Amino acid sequence: MESVSYIRRHMPLWDGWELGGFLGSGSFGNVWLAVRGERGKREEAAIKEVVVPPAGAGTIESACLQGLDLENARAYFAGALEETIEEAKLQHALSDCRNIVAFRDYQVRELDGEDEFGWVCYIFMEKAKAFSEYLMENGIDVSRLIRLGIDVCRALERCRAAGI
Repeated sequence: MESVSYIRRHMPLWDGWELGGFLGSGSFGNVWLAVRGERGKREEAAIKEVVVPPAGAGTIESACLQGLDLENARAYFAGALEETIEEAKLQHALSDCRNIVAFRDYQVRELDGEDEFGWVCYIFMEKAKAFSEYLMENGIDVSRLIRLGIDVCRALERCRAAGI
C-alpha cells in the first residue's frame, strides 16, 4: 500500500524521465519507477522518496509534545535530513562496485504547502530486479548460486572498506 507521497507534486525531477508507477515501500519511504524513451528504446530506473520527518511518525507536533520547542524540533529534523543526504552520498561512493545498486543522483525539495513542514529527498538509482523475480524468470543452478554468493561477498567487502 502506498504511503503519503509528494513525488507527483515535484515531477519532473530529472529531464526526460517520467513517473512510471509505484513499485513499493519500505521503512524509509516509497520507491517509484522512472521511465524514459529515446530513439525507440525504453529505459527504466528507480526513484526512492524519503520524507523527513516521516509522515505520521515523527511530526513536528510529536517532537514538541516530547519537550522540544519549535526551533529545536526543526533543528532535529534538519539533522535527520542531513543524515539522509549523507546516506545518498555514501551510496554514490559505493557506485563503483558493480554488485551494489548504481546511484545516479539525488535532490531535496522542501515541503511548502499549508500546514506542512519538512523535506523530501529523492534518490535516483538503478532499478534492480527482485531476487524472487529473477528466480522465477531464470531459475538457478549451483554454479550461478556460487557466482551470486561471490558477488554478495564482493559487495560486502566494498561496504566494509567504506566503513559500513
